Amino acid sequence: MKSRYLRDGSVQASTGECADLETLILRGLVQKNEFVTPYVPSKETPDGKIAAIREVISEHIEKAARGAGLFGFDSIITAVSYADDMADTVNQPMGAALVIFRRDCWSIGREFLSGWQSGGAEPTLEEVIANLPEFVEPVNG
Repeated sequence: MKSRYLRDGSVQASTGECADLETLILRGLVQKNEFVTPYVPSKETPDGKIAAIREVISEHIEKAARGAGLFGFDSIITAVSYADDMADTVNQPMGAALVIFRRDCWSIGREFLSGWQSGGAEPTLEEVIANLPEFVEPVNG
């Protein structure tokens, strides 16, 4: 077993001992440059299901940004950075449209999660994906 982060942020060393990462390094149970496997909640738990929904929404947004325009963008972060650059007549409209698209996608995700958390039906990933908008490029972008 490799060292791994636990849900509470502590680390479980390969020996099974749990503590914060710095303590385990000081005790020699974890090497300073050792990779510690991140905590990934099981998709069977509520936390895992929420993480999976966030992941599909995020990927939907990233896919739109990478495919936008003639060359696409490296990421949604790069794309939206153009939203306020009025001197860039190609990327500014695309960035502004992607800001709105990103907002709309997360708004839909929040609606599903708040409905579920207030006693509604648990959304499926397929249901969330089917309700996400498709990105429509601006005419002048």
